[in-house]
Amino acid sequence: MLWSSEQKRLRAAWRIVIFGVLVFSLAALLFSVSILVIGVWFVFSIARAGANFPANLVYERLLGFVSDMDRVMLISSISTMVSVFLVTPFSIKVIDKREWTPLRQQLKPAWWKDLGIGCLVGFAGIGLIFAILAALGSIQVSGFNVDLAKPGFLSGFFRSLLLFVCVGVYEEVIFRGYVFNNLSESLFGKWLTKGKAVTLSAIISSLAFSILHLANPHANFMGFLNILVIGCLLCLSVLVTRRIGFAIGFHFLWNFSQSVLFSVPVSGLSPDAALLNVQVNGPDWLTGGHFGFEGSVLCLLINISAAILIVFLYKKKNKDLELNFEIAEYVPRKPSVSQSQSPTDLHI
Repeated sequence: MLWSSEQKRLRAAWRIVIFGVLVFSLAALLFSVSILVIGVWFVFSIARAGANFPANLVYERLLGFVSDMDRVMLISSISTMVSVFLVTPFSIKVIDKREWTPLRQQLKPAWWKDLGIGCLVGFAGIGLIFAILAALGSIQVSGFNVDLAKPGFLSGFFRSLLLFVCVGVYEEVIFRGYVFNNLSESLFGKWLTKGKAVTLSAIISSLAFSILHLANPHANFMGFLNILVIGCLLCLSVLVTRRIGFAIGFHFLWNFSQSVLFSVPVSGLSPDAALLNVQVNGPDWLTGGHFGFEGSVLCLLINISAAILIVFLYKKKNKDLELNFEIAEYVPRKPSVSQSQSPTDLHI
C-alpha cells in the first residue's frame, strides 16, 4: 500500500499527497512572507511621512490591504505558482525518482507554438459561446468600461492578466503535468494497457480538477460536467502534442477572455476588470447563469468540438500521429557520473 518494491519508490497516491502538501505548505509560507514584507513596507512608508510609528495606523492599512480579495488572490496565485516551480522538479527527482527535463530545455519553439495555438483555441471557444448567446438575444452589450483615465482601470486589468497567467500555469503543471503522469504510471500494469491506464488517469485527474471547483460560488452540475470535460480535453492536448504548452495557453486565455474581454464570471468568480457592460438573460442551462459560460450547455458542445479540432490540427501536421501513451512507462533516473560506469550511460 505504501512502497513499490518493484520500482523502489513510494506508490503514486502517496507521491501525489506529498507533492500536494509540499506545494500547499511552501505557497502558504511564501504568502505569509509576502504579507509580512508588505506590513514592514507600510511601517517604513509611514515613518518617511513623519508619523511616529502608530501601530494602529499600520494595522489599519494592512487590514485594508488584506481585505481586498482581488489583491489577496493575486498574491496567493503568485505564491502558488512559485511554489509549483520549486516543488515540481524536487518531487520528480527525489520523490518520483524519474527523469526531469530542465525547464530551459522544455521551452523550445514548438512549445511556444503550442502555447499560441492553445491561446487561440481558448479565445475562439469563449468568443463563439458569446457570439451564439448574443445572436439568440441572451446577451446584450450596452457599452465599454475602458477608461484609461480611471485610476483603478489599468491596475485592475494587469492584475487580472497576471492572475490568470499564474492560475493557467500552476493548475496545468499540477493536474495535466504531475498528477496525470503519476496516475498513468501507477495504473499501467498487469490489468491495464498503456492506453487504458492513460485514459483512466485522464478521467481521474480531471475529476479531481472538477471537484475542486465545486467550492466556487454558484457551482452546479453543468459546471462540474463542463470542467470535467475541459480537464479531459487538456489531457488529450498533452497526449497529442507531448507538451503542456497548449493546455497552459488554452487555460489562460479561456479564463482571461471570459472574465476580462467578455465580462462574465469565471467558474462563479466575478470579473475584476471587465471591458464590456453586458446584461445576461435567458435560462441558466443556456447562459451558465452566475457560474459563467462554464455552466452552459454550449460550453459542453464547444469543448467536444475543440477536442476534435485538436486532433484534426495535429493530425494534419503529422499523418502518422499517435497519442503519447508512453507517459505510462516509468523511466527511473539515470545515475550520476560518479555512480555510473561510464559517461556514455547518461541521458543527454
